Amino acid sequence: MILRFLFIVVILYLFYRITKGLLKVSSRKKPEVRYSVNGGVIQGGNLVQDPYCKIYIPEKDAYKGFLNGETLNFCSKDCFKKYERLQKKES
Repeated sequence: MILRFLFIVVILYLFYRITKGLLKVSSRKKPEVRYSVNGGVIQGGNLVQDPYCKIYIPEKDAYKGFLNGETLNFCSKDCFKKYERLQKKES
């Protein structure tokens, strides 16, 4: 009687472990998403604002533009060129 009970408990435990292992494999972890102070989603880095179109982009992906001795971050080379032309018009 006790052996039968222990056998059933062992079988149930093995079934539980196998099921738990299969569920872990099938449901992948979602990447950790953090939010910045001003609401932008950060995935693996700091966000910087494009001074021309005002959107936020990850700093590692930003196009670095040099203007008047300053390094500015842009979403693309096109935005940098537009910003550069705007600055020349203003001065």
